[in-house]
Amino acid sequence: MSLTEKITWPEPGHYVVAVSGGVDSVGLLHALAQKGDYEIDVAFIDHGWREVKGEREVVHELADALGLGVHERSLDLEGTGEEEARVARYGALEEIRTKVGAQAVIVAHHLDDRAETVLMQLMRGSGRQGLSVLRSTEEIIRPLLQVKKSEIVEYAHENDLKWVEDPTNKDLKYRRNYVRHKLIPRLHQQDPGFDSWIMSVIKEAEQLNHEVDTEIAGLIHELGVHKGENTHELDLDRLRRLPVGALQEVIVAVARGLDRLAQLDRRTVESLTIDIKTGHVHQPRQLTKQLSASVRHGKVTVEFKAS
Repeated sequence: MSLTEKITWPEPGHYVVAVSGGVDSVGLLHALAQKGDYEIDVAFIDHGWREVKGEREVVHELADALGLGVHERSLDLEGTGEEEARVARYGALEEIRTKVGAQAVIVAHHLDDRAETVLMQLMRGSGRQGLSVLRSTEEIIRPLLQVKKSEIVEYAHENDLKWVEDPTNKDLKYRRNYVRHKLIPRLHQQDPGFDSWIMSVIKEAEQLNHEVDTEIAGLIHELGVHKGENTHELDLDRLRRLPVGALQEVIVAVARGLDRLAQLDRRTVESLTIDIKTGHVHQPRQLTKQLSASVRHGKVTVEFKAS
């Protein structure tokens, strides 16, 4: 089966396609343009980590050949963590989407990315949500989730596409690169069916998470949440009466109600659970770079502050 047969094609419409100059996004942009069902604006984000002249030239050359416009944003993310960089990147893409009036952003995450991300989430101690990663949403569409990296590279060669390899992709000091170049090859050696197994795990987790999320949404509605502009406030006594597991689920759901991209690790959620159960939080507790929680005057307040 070819790449074009495995792509989950978006509905015809107007989209912003994030293109970095790497083979994944270059191949995706070319395939979408060949399909002919889409009005496309190209987004190129300079993260400020290193010189990207080569990537910029590749993106502009392909966009020009396809008759597409390129919107650039420059970020200063040197020295920032992965989560902060991710939030800033999607913020820039959303800004471009709003400016051009597109209905969604399309990104080039593929099957290999998904497997890597699941393993990384498990390594960092994420909860059940860590098994449901890189899904398509109304705002962010990922058409390549059923496509392997090797199939994208093959497509790029077949169509004589140019791309740039990010030199940091081989630096093993980054956890993702260690997972990609060391851990996953070892897992493939031990189990040739690793790809099928991990995708079945993801599929099962998505179904279970959907069911749990529905129940938690109903529970939060029963608890009653006072929603401010950038805050969600709940009654401390009502939260304390919840079982520990349910309380942790409520914490995560409320946090993501303020920041849908929030990544909360298990220890952070467990610590806040203890704070709520004991009622002792002398200072606001940071949940992420943008989210904090405090317990005072009989209320639990989760607050979002944009960086």
